[in-house]
Amino acid sequence: MGKKVAPTKKSVADKKPKAAQAEPEVADSIMIAQKKANDIKIKQHISAMNAKVLQEVDLKQVVSAAKALKAFAKQQSEKLAEKSLLTDEDQTVHVTFTMTQVPTNPSPKP
Repeated sequence: MGKKVAPTKKSVADKKPKAAQAEPEVADSIMIAQKKANDIKIKQHISAMNAKVLQEVDLKQVVSAAKALKAFAKQQSEKLAEKSLLTDEDQTVHVTFTMTQVPTNPSPKP
């Protein structure tokens, strides 16, 4: 009788050439390189925008505008507080009702 040979299983990956198997690694490295290049471009644009803002915007004017907005918001809240019944929302209000007489025919319904 002849020799027994163990059957070998061939997978799809074995049939592909080695160059085709290396493509995902190349694609990943290209994507990584593109992401790094985009990150560098974004950082350059951000630094250029920050420099432009520092040159063209007056810091004193920004501070005075912020103070004016705070004063305006405070004034608006004071006007609203004058119109509302409860000025401080953190303050608690308790209301108690008492009965002066006991009902003669009590009902189970409230």
